[in-house]
Amino acid sequence: MSPSKFCLLCLMLCLWMSPASLLHSWPESYIVVHYGSSHTLECNADNEEITWVPVTDCTQGHSGSSLIGVDRPCAGNYTCLSSRNKVLKSVYVFMMQDDNLHISCSMESHSSPVVQCVLHIPEELQGLVRVMVSTRPAVEQQWVYVTNPQRTEEINVNLSLPKSCVFGEQVSPIIVTVQAISDTEFATGSKRFYINEVVRPAPPEDVKVDVSRKHLSVSWKYPNTWSNPHSFFPLLFQIKLHYPDNKTVSQ
Repeated sequence: MSPSKFCLLCLMLCLWMSPASLLHSWPESYIVVHYGSSHTLECNADNEEITWVPVTDCTQGHSGSSLIGVDRPCAGNYTCLSSRNKVLKSVYVFMMQDDNLHISCSMESHSSPVVQCVLHIPEELQGLVRVMVSTRPAVEQQWVYVTNPQRTEEINVNLSLPKSCVFGEQVSPIIVTVQAISDTEFATGSKRFYINEVVRPAPPEDVKVDVSRKHLSVSWKYPNTWSNPHSFFPLLFQIKLHYPDNKTVSQ
């Protein structure tokens, strides 16, 4: 066997042994395919003969460039090799999970610089998670990569928002997008909302109760995180009185 063929054989064996390796970072190049579908792997080789490795039951067609009837065993990293054993391209293949990821978000005020979101990630997809917030659909922002060492199904994240005029009308919704991957699967989800739909004010501050023989006086202040001026962003407060006879009165 010639040295070049031996090197190619060794490389193919190495790639064969780990098509779906343990991922420690987000792949630079990847594709997402649906279960049972087909996909053609593209590799620009300038008319040079190429080979896609690993060669498995999933790869069919010329030079193994087609994935037919894709299933979970087909997921993993595929590498395009030239006839001179040069790596031309690597692409990771994920299987699309049908269920969308759920996101719930809230803000403490209309002028809050951050939006607080809870990402609901299934246990099998807690390997790598990233989230992005955008205020304009056509403008993509930077991904925020989330760590979850406890591998909980709910991940809390604070996402910074670009500055905007809180006194004007919000024309475009805020869009939060989350993606999660395991070694074989990919899932995504998004949530669109306007600020007034998710504002959840913090509890009132400096609450004081003065009790006399016939009168009860309650005072409080707006939460420190609430937008100013309060006359432009008024809050409605509710007081509940609990009497010894278990009677409750709300005002």
